[in-house]
Amino acid sequence: RMDAVFAEVCRVLRPGGKVTLHGLAGDKPSHPLLPNLPGPAAVVEYVPVETEPVKAMIRAGLVQVRFENLSPMPNFIVADVQMRENPPGGTKTGPSSSHSYPSSHLFGTACPGF
Repeated sequence: RMDAVFAEVCRVLRPGGKVTLHGLAGDKPSHPLLPNLPGPAAVVEYVPVETEPVKAMIRAGLVQVRFENLSPMPNFIVADVQMRENPPGGTKTGPSSSHSYPSSHLFGTACPGF
């Protein structure tokens, strides 16, 4: 499902357009049946491993894909999985896509179907 979402994002973005998500990511796979998390996180049904959205963005054809841990401490720890706010983002190839993100973890460029 994540691949389909990022393929659509890549399709509708203009060249040089940027996308950033906001959500939780875990340091390792979590159990598919999450316990209820507190507060606004109670609506979370799935927590991907932090590299999963990044890989899906690259497969969709986004470039300058990055993620940032917003805090060195996890927001939640569930069954030994550390969950943090981890907004990944990327840019659609185009004339405005040369901007760098020095404070983020950058991943290499990719082609659709990577």
